Amino acid sequence: MSQSNSGFLLHTVICDVNLSLACFNPPSHLHLYLYVCSCICKDCVTYMSLMQSLAQHSGFFCLPSPSSSSSSLSHTTSQFSDLCVVRFNNQQLFLSPPLCLQLQSSRIRSLSLLKEPQTNGLEVVVKKDQQALIKRIAAEEGGKVDGARSTEAAVRALTWALRDAEDGAELESLLADMEFPLPVYSSVIQKLGKEGRYKAANYLFRWLQTKIDAKERANVYIYTSLLGAFKASGCVEMANLLVKEMTEMGVALNLVTYNTIISLYKQQGRFEEALGIFDEVQKLGLQPSFVTYSYVFQIFKKTANFDDALDLYQKIKVLSNVKIGLLQSSMKVDDFYITLNNLENLERWVVQAGLQRIMNGLASQSNRRKLVVVFQKMKGAQLKISRLDCRMLILHCGRSEEDYFLLKALFHFMQERDLFLEVYLCNHIIRAFGEGYKFWAALEVFEHMLMKGPIPSTVTYKILRSQFHVLLSAASRRKIWKWALQLIDKMIDKGIEPDTYAWNITLAACAKAGKATAAVEAFQKMIERGAMPDVYSYGALLSALEKESLEEKAEQVWNSMHKVMVMPNDAAYTTMISLYGKIGKYGKVMDMFHEMQKSGIQPSLITYNALITACALAGDGEGALGWLETMNANKIEPDSTTYQQLIEALANANDWKRAAAMYVEMQKLQLQPSHSTYDLVLKTCKANDAHIEIGLLGPRPHEEKRRNTVDASFVSMEQLSSDIRPPACTSVV
Repeated sequence: MSQSNSGFLLHTVICDVNLSLACFNPPSHLHLYLYVCSCICKDCVTYMSLMQSLAQHSGFFCLPSPSSSSSSLSHTTSQFSDLCVVRFNNQQLFLSPPLCLQLQSSRIRSLSLLKEPQTNGLEVVVKKDQQALIKRIAAEEGGKVDGARSTEAAVRALTWALRDAEDGAELESLLADMEFPLPVYSSVIQKLGKEGRYKAANYLFRWLQTKIDAKERANVYIYTSLLGAFKASGCVEMANLLVKEMTEMGVALNLVTYNTIISLYKQQGRFEEALGIFDEVQKLGLQPSFVTYSYVFQIFKKTANFDDALDLYQKIKVLSNVKIGLLQSSMKVDDFYITLNNLENLERWVVQAGLQRIMNGLASQSNRRKLVVVFQKMKGAQLKISRLDCRMLILHCGRSEEDYFLLKALFHFMQERDLFLEVYLCNHIIRAFGEGYKFWAALEVFEHMLMKGPIPSTVTYKILRSQFHVLLSAASRRKIWKWALQLIDKMIDKGIEPDTYAWNITLAACAKAGKATAAVEAFQKMIERGAMPDVYSYGALLSALEKESLEEKAEQVWNSMHKVMVMPNDAAYTTMISLYGKIGKYGKVMDMFHEMQKSGIQPSLITYNALITACALAGDGEGALGWLETMNANKIEPDSTTYQQLIEALANANDWKRAAAMYVEMQKLQLQPSHSTYDLVLKTCKANDAHIEIGLLGPRPHEEKRRNTVDASFVSMEQLSSDIRPPACTSVV
């Protein structure tokens, strides 16, 4: 009969190492012992050929080798008849001798060669009756290692026998007339729970309830074992029902039971109930163990309940005699105690609860000052806050301006504890300080990097340079030109080389303040520092010279621009037009305008306003009207400045009628005239003895309050940065 149709079935049963040691006493090094049971349809020859083929294929060698005679085979079969029964289509055939196959640990992958798919209705049933259980116990006793508990063999054998139990009747047939101590049953229930066989554990528990007397039925150890089995198997509902049953039965709970219930509630997210059980433990006078505390502190961590975690930890620390590692000096070493390592674990959970509280606050945009209070409590309690903890908090800051307070506390804490700050952390702090407009604090961090490290990176300088841009822009807006120059000097002093943009803002601040000399000096310093002036640099310098009507120097700058191949833009042309118009050189005004057109640059609204202003200064009303017509032809919409300068040009030309008409037209266009323009129209009309209705011009506009000038010598960086809202500093990645 061929091997393919012989109806062979190989079934592997992995038995315990101790049983194999007891039966065959192999070498002491690690092996995996397999019992292979085979069903032989006709002869032993086929059986032996298959075993030899298997040995050659997988590297096995057999101990012992079966006899080729059928009588020998039958003898072996009867010897092991209590272990295996082979069935074919519900008909019992006969038994086969088990073979002990020894497999080196490096050949575990060969296990797949032993597993043949079951076909043709073949079924292997492992018979576990009382006789098999007794032999199993004997084998376990023989293989028991030194130091093992006396009941361990019975526990292991019972677990093996009961793991597939399906009802109480099966338990009754298996355990009838057999008596074991309750701790054995308790241990079996625990083992079945760890294996995930909670049903078998429950069957055993219920069977015990029918066999023991009423006093023993409320045995807390049995209940606790089953509760642990349900918990280990994830049977939450059954565990909850068992807790309710324990309450109804009046089971006197011990600390282990309470720990299991607390762990169960923690697993379900029932944190308040778990803490309630902990309070009950304390009220009953039971001394919580480290396991109890660990569950409670894990709940504090998950709920970010830092205050209660810190209070409980400090109480434990006071009660602990840390030097000898005991909870109370009067307790024995064999009793419950908290070691130094356990105390450190509790402390770590307290730290994690505090960190979670701060993290939740950062994510919810809560009051940042309260988060600083939490951190200060952690610091005051001398908890071990690691560098990684600080790093995590720092990286989560920066989403709000108020994060500055927590970042400052973290930065100073790391300084005090000599915790190393990486460059990217310092960059993150500097960026966050800048986004919170705390530039002076950002500069303090930078100075710390220069003195104590780490060495600032190129990203550090980019971030700080962008923050100086913000400060320079604020100084420029407020026309605090001295402060702008001081900021440039500060950048140079700290090794932050100003870029062209920083110099341009400084030049613009000088130009707005009309400080031509300061602008020229800043421009020269810019060139000396190696910065390359661009069209905006020259434009700001020309604007400063235009404010003081310095024609000769402006023309030198203009010629210099062309020499270095910096082509003027519309702002530069407009500045020169304004300069020539201011000094009354109308011919040069027109020359500059024509040059602007030849270069292909289209005049802007500001350019036309400068041209009309030049006409106003020259008293050329017709010329001003001509520029207005040109603007309309080029579809450039005039603004208030256009009409105000046009009215001034007409008034200077004593053309009071058209001056008044332009004022009325200005109002119709909903352009807001200034009070000086209103006064100029009235003054021109009176000078020409013209009578005009006041109601036609409307009420006199209110005078705008001029902002007081600020002396830069009295402005601090804090005062200047407080005036910046927004723009924020440029974010550099």
